Amino acid sequence: MRQPANMCAIRNTVVRNVGRKVMVKCNLGRNKFDVEEGIICDTYPSVFLVQIKDVYNNCYRLKSFSYKDVLTKEVELELCEE
Repeated sequence: MRQPANMCAIRNTVVRNVGRKVMVKCNLGRNKFDVEEGIICDTYPSVFLVQIKDVYNNCYRLKSFSYKDVLTKEVELELCEE
């Protein structure tokens, strides 16, 4: 998913892709990244939720991300092929 330049464009892009599978890459600092695959399940004015399957416990968990994180590239989203 191309990273838009402002918050409204980011929110609109996420809203258009609700229900789609995405790869979420989170910057943890010190050149460490957490890469997980999930489904965008809900959006709110300031945050969006991604449902991620936990392979160890065989259950799902929700993670929330802010649109600001995407804007500052702390979180990167990439659409998965279905």
